[in-house]
Amino acid sequence: PADRASVLLVDGRYTTQAAKEARGARVVLYGDNAAGIADAQSAGGYGKAGFEPSGMTVDFLGALRRKAKKVRWMPLPAESGSLRAVK
Repeated sequence: PADRASVLLVDGRYTTQAAKEARGARVVLYGDNAAGIADAQSAGGYGKAGFEPSGMTVDFLGALRRKAKKVRWMPLPAESGSLRAVK
């Protein structure tokens, strides 16, 4: 996107929490599968996306890469998972 703002893609379970906790990021709801994430990525024109390696299977990452071919998928550092664990 032109404004280069951070965007957090979430499924329906996390929209309320994400809106409260992800300050400075725009929260975007996606469908609960790889196609939904790829559609949100394409619609937003995002060139790269971070993901938590420990929370994603190799098969799912492969599906994302096949469906959103222009997106550069980047693993997030391990500490991002520990941030999520603290509630």
